[in-house]
Amino acid sequence: MKGITLICSGYGNEKEEDILTVRLDPKGKAQVTGGVRQQDSPSWICAKDGVLYAVSEQVGRAFIGRRSIREDGSLTEEEGRIELPGGELCHLWEGGRALYASCYGTGDFFAVDYDLKKILWHRKPEESLRSQKDAEKKQSHAHWVSERGGILYFSDLGRDRIYRFRMEDGLPGEELEPIRLPEGAGPRQLLPLTDRLLFSVQELDGTLRLWKYGEEDRQKAPVCVQTVKATKAEGINYPGTACLADDSTVLVCNRGANTVAAFALEGEKLTRLGEWGTGNWPRHLLKVPGTNLVINACNKQGVLNLFAWEDNRLEKRDAIPLAGASCALALFR
Repeated sequence: MKGITLICSGYGNEKEEDILTVRLDPKGKAQVTGGVRQQDSPSWICAKDGVLYAVSEQVGRAFIGRRSIREDGSLTEEEGRIELPGGELCHLWEGGRALYASCYGTGDFFAVDYDLKKILWHRKPEESLRSQKDAEKKQSHAHWVSERGGILYFSDLGRDRIYRFRMEDGLPGEELEPIRLPEGAGPRQLLPLTDRLLFSVQELDGTLRLWKYGEEDRQKAPVCVQTVKATKAEGINYPGTACLADDSTVLVCNRGANTVAAFALEGEKLTRLGEWGTGNWPRHLLKVPGTNLVINACNKQGVLNLFAWEDNRLEKRDAIPLAGASCALALFR
């Protein structure tokens, strides 16, 4: 296995570094090797072609900054940034032609060029009113962006919709029928499993849903084939992020229950495998590619917990302190 460098970010505090570089060994032991202090809530990061992109999640403002990743995994000073006409920028996704950004506070979705010079596409929240009755009564909360099979998905947590666009020349083109969820569901993430089967995480009603496309036509929205609760625990729970532990296992972290739950995917059915405690308010899950390691950023505790997925269970390996821990990504050197 190649050497692994993690880059981890968090909301930070007034004194400490809020983006860390971490060396990870094959057994899941971690060593912090460096870091930088961005100082404006870099709650989400992603990387493309040796460049790290970080959000600035602030009320009424939305910035993306970029810095280069050196060969040893360390980071340069910020080399550029762009301000977007939105607020509370919370998520980035690296597409083939564009970097996508989601503003939770204002409901705006953006596509920007990787040099952070211009906005290539902008979906304003009022545009979704065309496909939803009485949407004026709901605040749009743009969140997750994902893509599979030439369709781009935008999760709107506030309006209970997952918007779908057919990709054209590397950018969103024709808008397709949206995926409509029950009022108050709050779709946070859409995770495509195959071209036909999709998995969604609902923050507000605490559920997970499987969706299936028809055999012929993906112009029509997929239909829901199963809904399950994200945790067995009683009380209020807000599922955070889901990832695949392997080809047939989905992991999801639960804010409130403070657990990571595992579900086996058997055809078109989810079966609960187990649930394990983690830190306070687990916000993000990362399955490290090519390994059995899973990173869970626990926001309120200020820690990233490192697990191994072995024999259908999570086993704790290590922990990385980071104020307001919220996101992790893996680089291979």
